[in-house]
Amino acid sequence: MNAANAARELVIQRLDFVGNACKNEEQRLLEEVQAEDERAHQSILTQQVHWTEALQKLAALRTYLVDVITNLDDQDLVVST
Repeated sequence: MNAANAARELVIQRLDFVGNACKNEEQRLLEEVQAEDERAHQSILTQQVHWTEALQKLAALRTYLVDVITNLDDQDLVVST
């Protein structure tokens, strides 16, 4: 009976050890995923800033080009008359 109790206790200890190891690994992986998620989020925010800046530059360039074309057309009309 004592041998069976000792064997049972050993099995329980090993299961507890494995369970704790699994919990620790799960926590480590969760922290790793959260860190990667934060890096990805920061990267997305950075890309959004770059795209916003690029769109603003394109809008300014479009406005400038429309203004230049409009003024050239008006000047051509004045010169032709």
